[in-house]
Amino acid sequence: MTKTNYSDEDLKKIVQYVADYKINETLERLRVLLPLKFKRFHASHLVYAHYEEARMCWYSGCYIATIYMCSQTFEELIRSTCRDIYEFDEKIKCGKKLTNVDNARFNDLIIHATDKGWVTESEAKELHNLRKNLRNAFVHTKGLDPNKNQNQLSYSNYCVQENKIIFRLFKGKKWAKGYPTVDDEAKEAIEMTIRLLPVIAERLFDAFSLKLAGK
Repeated sequence: MTKTNYSDEDLKKIVQYVADYKINETLERLRVLLPLKFKRFHASHLVYAHYEEARMCWYSGCYIATIYMCSQTFEELIRSTCRDIYEFDEKIKCGKKLTNVDNARFNDLIIHATDKGWVTESEAKELHNLRKNLRNAFVHTKGLDPNKNQNQLSYSNYCVQENKIIFRLFKGKKWAKGYPTVDDEAKEAIEMTIRLLPVIAERLFDAFSLKLAGK
């Protein structure tokens, strides 16, 4: 690999150019974060790290990363609580199946948390939407299915996800109006995370406190 020789001044000019060029988009993303009051909550440093990175990803315009980190924040929150509450080798019930904490998928953890009353039905619905429709659509992309007769754009596949990224470039155009874009979905994810995370985290902390108290 050939190293390039840039001075600190050169690098500062590049950073400033990018900052000036993207200033309007950055301000719009910041407007999403600022009205949402930051509420402290009980959680591990790892959960807080995921949460802060989700916020920074949104602020920086890393939209797919925002969705993924929002999902990881909730997944680690529930998983870490299960580790604290249950014995090391104890299996947890996720609907009709049993699994250990480390092997539980996000879907399993949401089901378990809902059954335990740590997450309400409406919150679980939002978490499943984050998991299935926002995260999985980008993380586990699917190909076109030749056996499907309906419009291929009516379900999640790599073409749909490609269009969500491409159509973001044409926002404001009349013909592109109403088509979902990656930044819209990232905004949905970060707003939901900021709103729900403190509430769910405190509920999980109460469950852990009862475990410590032997109740």
